[in-house]
Amino acid sequence: VTAWGGFIEEARQGSFPDGLLSATPADVRAFVSLDKALSSSSRAVKVAALRSMYAAVEAEGLIEENPAKKVPLGRVESVHHRAVPQAAILRVLSRLAESGKVRDIRDRALVILMLSVGARRAEIAALKVGSIYQTEEGRFLVLPGKGGKTTDMPLKAGAVRAIEKYLDVAGHGDNPDAPLFANVSRRPAHRGKALTSQGVYHIVKRLFGQSPHCLRAAAITSVWSNSDGNTGLAALFARHSPSSGVRLTQGVYVQTKKLERAMVYAPDYQ
Repeated sequence: VTAWGGFIEEARQGSFPDGLLSATPADVRAFVSLDKALSSSSRAVKVAALRSMYAAVEAEGLIEENPAKKVPLGRVESVHHRAVPQAAILRVLSRLAESGKVRDIRDRALVILMLSVGARRAEIAALKVGSIYQTEEGRFLVLPGKGGKTTDMPLKAGAVRAIEKYLDVAGHGDNPDAPLFANVSRRPAHRGKALTSQGVYHIVKRLFGQSPHCLRAAAITSVWSNSDGNTGLAALFARHSPSSGVRLTQGVYVQTKKLERAMVYAPDYQ
């Protein structure tokens, strides 16, 4: 907003602050286009800030119309958040399955788990062996989420098998306090320690060329697609709101207690 004031003062030849009240959509467009190196998302942030400021000014009756309201935000989808195509996922999983290295077996289990529960990288890094428990209904994963909330996620058969194989070769499956995904570095100071969130990032980046969110996006997209476009179930699976519910653009409200219904449509990679 300060930069906007300076822009108006220069453009209107010293008419600040009166110039703020006579700004036009053309002024807003010129302002956000000044820095050609800005991404579309950064420009959208600028427009949104001006919209908010002028909404307050309009509410006070100082202007008749919000000049930033007619300027489109122009957001574009981040390449880092695009879902990985299923063909690419299958290629990576197949290649890792052919390897007998502990690192590759671990990475395969990590990828399958991320896809089966739509986990964020920080959630994966926080998991311990004891985060998985058995009930009469099957295996469940206590997944830590945002705001200190946890969610008990039913595990798909493919994820269970991949994790069991990894823990068998890694040798720490009997210790519930051990990190589920451990560092396999040759350096003694790092080997056996929990993977960090950044470590998870580097694994997924190495395998798919994108950030870990690409796997979360793929998992959520699979639930949406497998449920015939049920946006509510996809939101449940994504765990956008750990308590009361989620409001989507379609006006759909969902409750987390229906999570198991959403999990029916989650991908089950073998």
